[in-house]
Amino acid sequence: SKAHIQNLMTLFGYIHALGIETIDESLRYAIVEELYRRRFSYIYHGTSESVISEHMQTLLYGKNDDDNDENNETKTEVDELCYVKSKNDKTNDGHFAQHARAVLKKNEINHKIPTEKIDIQYEIPERHINSMNNKIRSKMIELLSGFSTKPVKHVLGRLGIRMMDISNEHECILLRSMMVQCLRFYSNESINGAVLNKTFFNVQTDYERVLTVAHEEFDTNRQNLITNRIEQIRVLELARRAVLTNDIGVYLGRMMVYAPTRGGKIFDTMLSLLLDRSQKQVPLLAEKISIIFTGRYKEHRDAEKEFDV
Repeated sequence: SKAHIQNLMTLFGYIHALGIETIDESLRYAIVEELYRRRFSYIYHGTSESVISEHMQTLLYGKNDDDNDENNETKTEVDELCYVKSKNDKTNDGHFAQHARAVLKKNEINHKIPTEKIDIQYEIPERHINSMNNKIRSKMIELLSGFSTKPVKHVLGRLGIRMMDISNEHECILLRSMMVQCLRFYSNESINGAVLNKTFFNVQTDYERVLTVAHEEFDTNRQNLITNRIEQIRVLELARRAVLTNDIGVYLGRMMVYAPTRGGKIFDTMLSLLLDRSQKQVPLLAEKISIIFTGRYKEHRDAEKEFDV
């Protein structure tokens, strides 16, 4: 297995010792692909995964420069689709104020906790694998720039192993899949795992599958990004509703429901908003800060009665 061959010259030595004079196309592709992969392993060792991801996405989804306008339109659509559909109102706020009053003043232990639905519209458009085009070819040329077979040129020549010819339409298509797969498994650890798990494919027969599997990984990440982003927007909206209210009762009620232990994502976001001086003035700022840091609320400035929040 090439996953366990630390030096390809060892493989070439075996081939020579066995008296193999010619290399069939299947073995040729496997050897050439491994040469590319080891090149990437050397270049990208310690590199951020975002760099690898960017290269792979261009190989999968790259569009010609003539399509830039379309890309810009897509970006605008993403921005427009990111918004909170559920609007807050006095009736909704009133439920939280009533909850605070019931717990603090009436000592209702089992008072029904108010709930609210935050309906968020956020989408990242799905992308589709593009056919070979100049943008993708340019990325392939860029990634292979500086690649040299000089150290093993004599051996490759003697065995009749040719590197991939990007000017040949069929080999260009196979090379694209090779490069995607080499980037996915550029590290020694990842290639070993891929071989053992049988997720490293033969590009000669499965070149389309290589692209499809890589695309499916990106699409899964897209779905995860959407889920995470929606949760971030939800947390921010709930924090804003508490921070920007001018009714301390509403603030107390929301604190009791969403930050009862004065911890968690919503509480942290509330604290950030309260302390952010670049934002518009927060109503009742002093009272809200006092409640957060002391956990107590004095009903009136001159009153003696205090409530534990």
